[in-house]
Amino acid sequence: MKNDNLQKKQIIFDIDSKVAYEILGESSKNVWSNIRKFLENNGFAHIKYSGYQSIEPMSIARVSMIVSQLLDKYPYLTKCFEEMHVTNVPEITSFNHMFEYDGTPGIYKKASPKEKEQSDNKEDLQKNKSHRIHK
Repeated sequence: MKNDNLQKKQIIFDIDSKVAYEILGESSKNVWSNIRKFLENNGFAHIKYSGYQSIEPMSIARVSMIVSQLLDKYPYLTKCFEEMHVTNVPEITSFNHMFEYDGTPGIYKKASPKEKEQSDNKEDLQKNKSHRIHK
């Protein structure tokens, strides 16, 4: 095994939602929240979708033990995980400062036909008003 110095770890995985549904029926929608709760209670923070990062550095052996405990608690997951990868995260650099994300499309929103018509009418009114002032 490679030198496993203590570093933060990242776990990413894919769940086969069809298999989860075949096993659990309607309650299969709880699979992701169950995993999230379990990982958060075991030192991981949810990053995005099915991605988690350890809050503190840990060994790969510790991650393996946590995953084993997850499977002990939810044994059906052995049939639902399509894949899972764990990687060391020595340093994270955020590029979020480069974006203007606020949950809205802002100036890039495509106007609906009604909004386009209202905008065109407003422009026509402005042109007519400007034309009358300059006469």
